[in-house]
Amino acid sequence: MRIINKNEGGSWVAVNGHENRTDTDIMKNLFHRLQDVQVWFADMDDSDAYSPAKEIAEKAVGTIYTSPRYLNWCIGTAFALMAKGKKAESARWKKYVEKFLRKKRALKDLKEIFTEEKVKKSLYKDVERFYRALPADKYYITRNVREVVEAYAGYLGFKGTFPEADDKGKIVESFINGNPGIKRYGCSGDSIEDECVIDVLDFYRKKGKIEDTIGVYVTEKPEESHTNNKFEVQVSKERGALLEILYGKAYFI
Repeated sequence: MRIINKNEGGSWVAVNGHENRTDTDIMKNLFHRLQDVQVWFADMDDSDAYSPAKEIAEKAVGTIYTSPRYLNWCIGTAFALMAKGKKAESARWKKYVEKFLRKKRALKDLKEIFTEEKVKKSLYKDVERFYRALPADKYYITRNVREVVEAYAGYLGFKGTFPEADDKGKIVESFINGNPGIKRYGCSGDSIEDECVIDVLDFYRKKGKIEDTIGVYVTEKPEESHTNNKFEVQVSKERGALLEILYGKAYFI
């Protein structure tokens, strides 16, 4: 990966490929492509905000700390994370939802926790500004539950949501086939599940059904061990450097 923009706050944007182009040319191209995107699929937990799912589990929403079922879930999660790392998170979260978040009281608690103020404070720096500047129709596609996703989507002005998305690729494929007039897509995320989104977008681009795709991988560090080569663009959790490109600084327009 090659860093093309880094700001004083420490946020950065890197790209995969483009070996024969200058940083300025790459940023110009990315600016125009971001401005032209028609639909953007975004992951939420650990991509746009500190994971609401993790906070829900840490607070034992829908249960109590002393519940044997909750303690067993915690132990099982600890072992799964030791064995599989981040790859285990999806399955463990799904079990939490099934065990504790299907009751009316739990859903009511979620709505009370994730207020507009809470959502705003939990977003990573400049995420809100980035989405409000991005002209595309935006959709959250996430494993989190509807009550939480809609709180974030509503605050950020997203057009829609796909909650509890166990198969993100299938959802994106259905969307593409149901909206043949949309030709330019973007997506962002931080997990293996988000690879499925960019895989489907790239597949349909190669088939000629869509014209352009921008895949943005959100990660903590630009080091090789934190990168994902399936995504053309990689960014820090804070979006200041990406926002600078979207705004189009005078020196690269």
